[in-house]
Amino acid sequence: MRWTELSPNGRRRKAQHQTRNRHLCRKSYTTQPRHTLASQTENTRTDSTPKDQELQTLMSRRDQAYQRVLETGSTRYTTGAYKDACRRLQKRTLALKSDCHSRQDLRQDLLNRLSTHITPEVVSETQCGFKGNRSTVDMIFCLRQLNEKYIEQDRTLHMVFVDFSKAFDTVGRTGLW
Repeated sequence: MRWTELSPNGRRRKAQHQTRNRHLCRKSYTTQPRHTLASQTENTRTDSTPKDQELQTLMSRRDQAYQRVLETGSTRYTTGAYKDACRRLQKRTLALKSDCHSRQDLRQDLLNRLSTHITPEVVSETQCGFKGNRSTVDMIFCLRQLNEKYIEQDRTLHMVFVDFSKAFDTVGRTGLW
């Protein structure tokens, strides 16, 4: 038995050398990034859409440029291809993010419409979380201060927290009868 080259984890491995397959034992280990393995498995799928195929080709170009940098150690020619592929991937992801912004716009429109219907008769000043400059965090802070003052004065304080969505029966009574 002889010692072979270093394994990927840095330890030496023992292996039997035979004259006919000596070249198999002298395998050079290269570090391969994890994302290249994922892209290679994704490329084998056949049920993908054209957009998915475009995304896969961009990812494979990026991975090839990254692999060239690892092999040669020079970024002279590959950085342009790598940056171009990354830029195209960013444009693709920005298109997906724009869908999220449209949902935020919808939420803001709904809030603006509902705020016109919220009047002091409907929602009182003691109600928090529905009006501007009156958040529930402020009310929790006030409760904490009130609790500390009662403790300093050695008095008892009774607080009740009611979840109204669970306190009232939500079953339609007309449907039961």
